[in-house]
Amino acid sequence: MHKTFFDFAPDAVIVVEEGGTIVDASQRALKLFGYTKKELKGEFLETLMPDEYLQAHKKHRADFLREPKTREMGKGLDLVAKRRDGSTFYAEISLSPIEIDGKRIILASVRDVTETRKLYNQLKVSNEQFKGAFEYSAIGMALVSTEGNWLKVNKSVCNIVGYGEEELLRTTFQDITHPDDLNLDLEYLGEMLRGERETYQMEKRYFHKKGHIVWVLLSVSMAKDADGNPLHFVSQIKDVSERKEADKAIKESEQRWQFALEGAGEGVWDWDAKTNKVFFSRQWKSLLGYEDDEIGDSLEEWSKRVHPDDIEQCNADLGKHMRGETPIYLNEHRLLCKDGKYKWIMDRGKVIGRDDEGRPSRVIGTHSDITMQKLKEKELRQSVETISEQNARLMNFAHIVSHNLRSHTGNFQLLVDLLAKEDDEEEKNQMIVFLRENAQSLNETIKHLNDVVQIQINTSILREELSLKNYINKVTDVLRAELNKNNTIVHNNVAADVFVNYNPAYLESILLNFISNGMKYRHKERSAQIILDTKMVDNKLVLNIADNGIGINLEKYKGKLFGLYKTFHGNSDARGVGLFITKNQVEAMEGKIEVESEINVGTTFKILFK
Repeated sequence: MHKTFFDFAPDAVIVVEEGGTIVDASQRALKLFGYTKKELKGEFLETLMPDEYLQAHKKHRADFLREPKTREMGKGLDLVAKRRDGSTFYAEISLSPIEIDGKRIILASVRDVTETRKLYNQLKVSNEQFKGAFEYSAIGMALVSTEGNWLKVNKSVCNIVGYGEEELLRTTFQDITHPDDLNLDLEYLGEMLRGERETYQMEKRYFHKKGHIVWVLLSVSMAKDADGNPLHFVSQIKDVSERKEADKAIKESEQRWQFALEGAGEGVWDWDAKTNKVFFSRQWKSLLGYEDDEIGDSLEEWSKRVHPDDIEQCNADLGKHMRGETPIYLNEHRLLCKDGKYKWIMDRGKVIGRDDEGRPSRVIGTHSDITMQKLKEKELRQSVETISEQNARLMNFAHIVSHNLRSHTGNFQLLVDLLAKEDDEEEKNQMIVFLRENAQSLNETIKHLNDVVQIQINTSILREELSLKNYINKVTDVLRAELNKNNTIVHNNVAADVFVNYNPAYLESILLNFISNGMKYRHKERSAQIILDTKMVDNKLVLNIADNGIGINLEKYKGKLFGLYKTFHGNSDARGVGLFITKNQVEAMEGKIEVESEINVGTTFKILFK
């Protein structure tokens, strides 16, 4: 029986007399301490103890002998045993009294708990470290029960919410959570308890003890037991009230800024160059006729609407600013609106953020509708052009008046002087003839000049909706006999539905002059052809009157073509008045004349109607 107990005992067993002498030991004991049975038998039990632990061992054995009952030593204590080679290990020893052959002896069961002690010490250090980190953490830390009770809180948590530790432990987190945040918080906790999530993080509001709101960033994880059952929640709580207030102030400032700009009709854009996302304000979208939800946040929402003729300059101006070559980005371009029309936009922007490598990371700017300004500028340019043309005509007219009247008056003076000195009646009669011819020429000149003046000063010229095709036919009928005589064919290719708002007399005079010229300056080696047709250019009607005549040397005469009394072909009946009067009539109707010509090929006059 003694042998069987030794063989099956889970621990090392040593048999000791009451005096402390070892009388036997199990194989486990011999192996644990490194002795043979012969070496160990007869030694005192204290041989197996380091010197510094002898007194503790002796005391335990003495206590046991005074009250002989099973006594455990070493549990929860740093009790150390010694091997034969001098090495030591942590041990737990159980002393039990037994009687053999009427003699009382002691059974000492010894267990090596070195590894357990190491784990215990590591756990103890870890626990101390956790306790230090918990207590002195710069952010709030708390252990919270699955029901929401505060189990343990550090000083930072107390400082955040203004409660003392004992006060806070008597409450639940639900008691001090803002009601608008509580449901989401509880929903996340429920998901953790059901194993649907491991952690969660959220911004929420607590009520401070003094009543005001405290914004925190809450991070929550869960502690579980060995079987995976929830023990409690571990919460980290960071006070973010200052950041929230700063964010609120920035948002309010941006709202005021945006309100001020949009109140002035300015659209706001904010481009994140890293993500290529752009915030377009409601007013920005409204400028183009869109609702707030009809335009996204990509840069393409702007670029795809820029007029094709403007996009290159836009990108060039933006690139210069982003490279730091200009203090701001400034560009005028056209943007396509929802109704399919273009608006002129003044686009301003500035880089307000760059990354570590100096590349722009954020650019903000505004859009202003300058369509009306552009129209006024265009009208102003047209007015300036008109005034310049009128001034030029006035100077030309003054020159003509000065030159031609001076020529006539000079002739009159010369003839009168000669007449006064002449005694021969026949010569006098001849001079009187010359005087009459000169007077007639002067009268014609004055009439022509008067016609020009009337055209220029007539600001209320009668206008009617006139069929261009019918008026061409009318003029052709008037000239029919002459056209046939000169073997000239007129091709009226103008559509019947083309109408112009024009003065009837002017339109007839203009057509008559150009068709007559086409016939008059025909080429001798071919039949004369005059072709009239229309087309639209930049939303304006253009009448083309083309002939296959002798043409005009535009390099030589272009600047003089529409001058008064200017002739170019040496015809004896050419007076140089028709084109001058015609140009004045066209311009009086707010139109323009352009000409293309090639010697011996033909001439095309283009009348641009308003």
